[in-house]
Amino acid sequence: RIRGWSKWGDGVVARGSDCAYLAHADAPDAGTCKAACDAHEGCNAVNFRARRGSDCVLRSCSDPSTPALTGEAEGWELWSRSRRGSAWSPYHGI
Repeated sequence: RIRGWSKWGDGVVARGSDCAYLAHADAPDAGTCKAACDAHEGCNAVNFRARRGSDCVLRSCSDPSTPALTGEAEGWELWSRSRRGSAWSPYHGI
């Protein structure tokens, strides 16, 4: 069962080896980007950029509750979802 979406913040993306690239989606806003992920098998995270032309990147993270974050991604935001029962990392806020 899906728990729901969590925003990791602005200016960060998931693009490490723990979050494999799946596809790009045409999405004018974060809600549409997340809906595209919901419809794509294996997708559990999105990198979304609203500025300078929207961009939506669908990802499959091995553990969406603790994705490896890449900073200095101006204009981007990262959203991920996890299954019910997944525990959030105690290091989430660090």
